[in-house]
Amino acid sequence: MGVRSTMSEPAVRILLADLPEAAAAAVRNLSAADGRWEVVGETRGIANILELAAERRPHVLLIDAAGAGGELLPLVSDLQSQSRVQIIVLSSDNGKSPIRVLKALCEGAADVLALPQSAEEWMAFPQRLAALLHDLLEGDDTESCITTGRRFDSASTPPACVVVGASTRSFGELTNLLATLEPPQPPLLIALPLPTGFSDSAIEVLNSRSQLTVLSAEPHAVPQANHVYLACGENHLMLRCWGSFGKLFLRGGEPVHGRRPAADVLFRSAAGVLGPRLLGVLLHGAGPDGIAGCRAVEAAGGMVMNAAHARTLLAAQDSNAGGYAVQSACIGKSRSALV
Repeated sequence: MGVRSTMSEPAVRILLADLPEAAAAAVRNLSAADGRWEVVGETRGIANILELAAERRPHVLLIDAAGAGGELLPLVSDLQSQSRVQIIVLSSDNGKSPIRVLKALCEGAADVLALPQSAEEWMAFPQRLAALLHDLLEGDDTESCITTGRRFDSASTPPACVVVGASTRSFGELTNLLATLEPPQPPLLIALPLPTGFSDSAIEVLNSRSQLTVLSAEPHAVPQANHVYLACGENHLMLRCWGSFGKLFLRGGEPVHGRRPAADVLFRSAAGVLGPRLLGVLLHGAGPDGIAGCRAVEAAGGMVMNAAHARTLLAAQDSNAGGYAVQSACIGKSRSALV
């Protein structure tokens, strides 16, 4: 439901809600320099945000997580029910706001943008914000790379593993997916780039809403049934065969499409290990990341689905947890089959 803006169309209307002055000034400068964006109002404090949003009818609302404090969640919920405004939460890396921000994403906030911590980052902040606004309002083409292809069904061998490409923008979608899955389930490996300091909070929120066990992906861990392995730090997540076992590996390297961990890296590595026993799930908001990975999964004989279809498939699988064994899919592969 993106709001598209071109040079021939009216500017995208932005409302600033209790932003730090440096952030507000950066948005004003962006608006003055680029006719695609227009600041239509600012609030100091949060008491009149709902009234001002109703009056100014913004396309986008930028709100400071620290300023909103404990009112962030009810504000997001009320704004979502009142209008179709896209809410971007600005968060400083102070360790105090991740839980609030992540829960706001679950309630319908569109995305989160970390506030700069250095002069160099402040210089780049307007460009980062403009890129986020453009991606958000133009929508993404995630669905275009989800093909119907070969389908698992109740009579086929269940997937040995599920790989998921997620983003801050799809954190609510990810939460809903995990909340609907009941054991037994194959292991889920998730690439979720998050701002610094959000990893532990993400695991806490997901564990509170899932019957599966959510934990941080650790090097050399063997994926187990009914477990979710989350990578959201500074390393790419990969699955590799190691003898007769499938093991998790983390590595650095350059971001892929600006993202680390990247869905493309995870999907390609898992496709090389599991082939037709792999299910890939690509959530929205990742931009081009994940498209090449989806093609790799399908080329290896696996299946790619969106969250809704994956929920249906995994709920319908008539199998027991013992049938989900990544290591069994690695038998017969040599240690040279690393990807």
